[in-house]
Amino acid sequence: MNIIIRYSLLTLALIAFLIIAPAVVLYAMGYRPHTLQIDTPQVGVLLIDTFPKRAQVHVNENEKGTTPQAVPNLKPGTVTLSLTKEGYKPWEKNLEIRSGMATEIQGTRLFPSTPNIQNIASDTETFSLSPNRQIIAIINNKNTLNLKNTEDEEIGTPIKLKEKPEGLLWSPESTLILIQYKDATYEIVDVKEETEKTTLLQTLKGTQDIIWHPRIPGRLLGLTKENQLVSFSISSKKTNIIAENTRTFAPSSKKIYAVSTTNNIEVYNQRGNWEETIETDTQPIKALHVTPAGSIALAFEDKSIALLEKDKISEPISRNTEYVSWSPSGKMLLLQTAHNEIHIYNVDDDRMYEIPKEKLHLIIRLSSTITNPQWFAGGRHIVYQINNEIMITEIDTRDHPITYTVDSTNAEETKTSVGEDGESIFYLKKADNTTNLTRTMLIVE
Repeated sequence: MNIIIRYSLLTLALIAFLIIAPAVVLYAMGYRPHTLQIDTPQVGVLLIDTFPKRAQVHVNENEKGTTPQAVPNLKPGTVTLSLTKEGYKPWEKNLEIRSGMATEIQGTRLFPSTPNIQNIASDTETFSLSPNRQIIAIINNKNTLNLKNTEDEEIGTPIKLKEKPEGLLWSPESTLILIQYKDATYEIVDVKEETEKTTLLQTLKGTQDIIWHPRIPGRLLGLTKENQLVSFSISSKKTNIIAENTRTFAPSSKKIYAVSTTNNIEVYNQRGNWEETIETDTQPIKALHVTPAGSIALAFEDKSIALLEKDKISEPISRNTEYVSWSPSGKMLLLQTAHNEIHIYNVDDDRMYEIPKEKLHLIIRLSSTITNPQWFAGGRHIVYQINNEIMITEIDTRDHPITYTVDSTNAEETKTSVGEDGESIFYLKKADNTTNLTRTMLIVE
């Protein structure tokens, strides 16, 4: 074959690709040719994914296979989507199919028909789940610390504490636990150490708002009684003053942001070296809510919330907020705007097109008080409590947000902890004059 023929074949193949590729893309998006018209009438595509996968899909009662699934060639209008899987509650919504567009149902969770509720530990005062979701630290009513893995197996020997702790704080790498006592004294538990596991941190006495440094292992950040922002090294036992006259602070993965007593925001690098000052003319800033990527929400004394955008503070996105937290993606905010209301504010998540950007989007409004709201695994649901009930609700409000009751009896008013991938949820539950650490499995085995 001579070179002219080769070039001719290559040119023909390229032309064919340029003609066929757009047709394939249009077909995938839902476009179909009409036999009687020159124009291309548009249809829609329904893209569905669930956890767990392999749920049966029905559209208008017609079976369409199992998830993950793409259902093409749907006429514009409303369809009824039903998802079912053995052992799980059915899921159903009426959804609008739009002409020439893909309608996505992503991150949809199916929950068990009959929850598997297990007692993990009795006589429990408090507990904390490690960041890697593999270890549970449990304090009983005798001030003894027990460590268990998620298979309910004991790790090491129990550790007797000097008194009832005020809080437990895991290090980011899940190897150390900071124990805080009511007199602002602190103790460290080394999960890896086989012999002496605890160390009393005398030099930190009186320090408040202590957190682990997000990037430097074995380092703590906190505020002293003299309003000094300090870092403390576990290995060297040395304290380094980062800033004076600091009212509150919060770190990202690259910076440390601190609000000075003059209400300016001071920016430091990971090592605590000053980089810049962001001047403000707002009312006093009460707290900073910072994502690992450095997005910042400002909470003010009057309970309003604003965003820091390119060194400028936005107009308030909420005038009255009791609780705020960033989603796992760091692109949406959960806002409890009243004792019985939860809103979502989509800052910059293009994938959540069903939640409009830069507007408060109502998710829940109830007659009862909502307590302890937080993001559920994946950031498509919220877990919260109403009286004795623990609930999980979708943030996708199309048609209606579907709510699942995890437990409805004798649940303590305590912040729940979500297991790895949302496969379980941990909380305290009263039974027979004692308080048990309880785990409810959210997958069917």
